[in-house]
Amino acid sequence: NDVIILYSLNIAAIISTLVACRKYHNKICVIITDLPLHMSTNGSIFYHIMKWVANKIIKSCMRKITCFGILSEYMSEYLPKHANYVVIEGIYSPCNLVNIPQPKIDGRILYSGTLAERYGIKNLLLAFNLLKNENYSLIICGRGDSEEYVKNMATKDRRIQYLGSIPHDEILQLQRTASLLVNPRTPEGIYTKYSFPSKLMEYLSSGAWVISTKLDGIPEEYFDYIEPLEQNDVRNLSDLFDKLLTLSEDSRESHAINSVNFLRECKSIDFQAKRLIGFILE
Repeated sequence: NDVIILYSLNIAAIISTLVACRKYHNKICVIITDLPLHMSTNGSIFYHIMKWVANKIIKSCMRKITCFGILSEYMSEYLPKHANYVVIEGIYSPCNLVNIPQPKIDGRILYSGTLAERYGIKNLLLAFNLLKNENYSLIICGRGDSEEYVKNMATKDRRIQYLGSIPHDEILQLQRTASLLVNPRTPEGIYTKYSFPSKLMEYLSSGAWVISTKLDGIPEEYFDYIEPLEQNDVRNLSDLFDKLLTLSEDSRESHAINSVNFLRECKSIDFQAKRLIGFILE
């Protein structure tokens, strides 16, 4: 009655597992965090032909898999018809820094991540630039194709600070000093259906108010604790900044407590593992 849990859609791993299970007829659960067809878009024609062949073999093998753990509901489109699956978009693991006191800095907005236009970084900077309050500040951490644009904006507005790529522990500390954390990634692109921005868990655990666009891969329940950016345009984002930065301290503290409790109760290692095990043993 053993169950084999396979953390990969790798063709060699799946075939070898199926061969190993022939004798004992074990249940097999495959955890899918990335779909092979979306994992790489580069390479030669030969590479793409081999990838297409491998994908066909994987799809054939998947019909023999008992069940699946997937990152997004939309991933079920890739599974065999009537396949059994459970959606586990992520796991909250508290960092060692949570017990170190870190005072909030009023009016501080933080973005950490890839500096790419498709991630909404230019809209973020333009929206902040519309804010008139001189006590507001925007901190940007990361690298990407919009890096020069960020540097240029920082020279024009002294309230913008660009820190480049810094250690993860330092980012976590900065997140805990911020009043607002932003995920302005635009919902364009098919990949947003099949992924979950894991930094949202970091953001929510920081005690700051979180703003995010409604990406397809983010379960709806998160928007009880995240401020949704319904219209991803510069004016709307700027107005949202102003609205949330003028909330009372009590409102922000209450919101932070609810967000952290949500992670601890519904997204912890124990909770998510019990969901997976209960699903497999049904």
